[in-house]
Formats: sequence, structure tokens, C-alpha cells
Amino acid sequence: MSIYTVAVFDESGDVGARDGASRHLVVAGVACSALSELRRVVARARKKMHGKAKEASEIKGHTLPDKLRLKLLAELATLDADIFIIVVDKKRMPRFDDPDEMQRLAYTACINQAIERHAISEVICDDPSPNKRKRAQFLAFIRAATLRPSHTPDISLQNSERERAIQVADMVAWAFFQKHERGDATYAQLIGELVAGEIVLP
Repeated sequence: MSIYTVAVFDESGDVGARDGASRHLVVAGVACSALSELRRVVARARKKMHGKAKEASEIKGHTLPDKLRLKLLAELATLDADIFIIVVDKKRMPRFDDPDEMQRLAYTACINQAIERHAISEVICDDPSPNKRKRAQFLAFIRAATLRPSHTPDISLQNSERERAIQVADMVAWAFFQKHERGDATYAQLIGELVAGEIVLP
């Protein structure tokens, strides 16, 4: 088994409970030896983009043309990496006074999957909010709830436009959101052999 030291995390879905909200929240993590491998996947995908898609500041699963989605996921499947998935079925979860707590719990569960399997020294999550207070709450919760192995990983929030490796985690989260929310496993199956853990909560 390969040993990976860095992991990036992003989500698909929402924490809402009103009509029109998604039923599922999916958090995905991609663990690897070097972020440069994930950045190259994004760079190659961008070279194949045209028109409005190429003008976008980042690759997002829900806006990328389907042909490029399939190519990106197929390329990801060839990498030496592990994927970790947490799926929250909101209809089966208790109500939270603070809906953002659900998001924090899902990220923590996903990060802990990676840490249990690999000697992860660096954890990078997509920045969840422009609100400084919410960002601070998110980071404090994650740091406090993350498992403490023999080493303590460095945990940070970064903008996915700047750290393009996070865009791969976004694509993975989108693929598994399609599987659980839409019943379409086409995209998730392309990267199925990389999945080291897929947990549905509760």
C-alpha cells in the first residue's frame, strides 16, 4: 500500500432543510504523495476547455462539460491516490441547531478516514465561507475533532481558485453526489478503484 502525506477535501450538496435543498451532503478527500499530481490533472483539463468554460476561474463538477468531466475522472483513476467519501443523508440525520455543524462533522469524518489509513501531514480543505467567524469556527472544530495519531497534521483552509488541487476533490465530490442524490453512478464508477472508504451517515 502506498503511503500518502497530503490530502485535499471539498464538498457537494448543501446543509439546508427547506424545499429545494439537496437530500445529501457529500464530502470527498483525495490523498496522494504530492499535490503537483492533482494540479497537473486540472491543468490538462483546462487546456482542453473552450469558450465560456475556459474563461471560468476554476473547474467545477456542476459546470464542466460532460466530455471533460469523463476525461478528468478517467485521468484521475490512473493516479497513485486514495479517495475517501462521507455521504450525509440529511433526511435520516437529527436536526442541528446550527446547520453548519453537519458540514463540520462530515469534513471531520472524511479527514479522519484519511488519517487512519495514511501518515497525512497536511490537510487542505476548500474555504467554506467568506465569513471570518464561520471560517474560524470551521477550522477550530476540525482541528479539535481530528484524530491525533503519532503526528498532528497541519490543517488549513484555502481558496480552490488558488490551490487547484482542491478542484480535483470538488470533481470527486460532485461524482459521488450524482451517485447518491441522482442515482447515477456513471462518474463515481470511473474512479471506483481509488476509493479507500465510502461511508453513509447516519
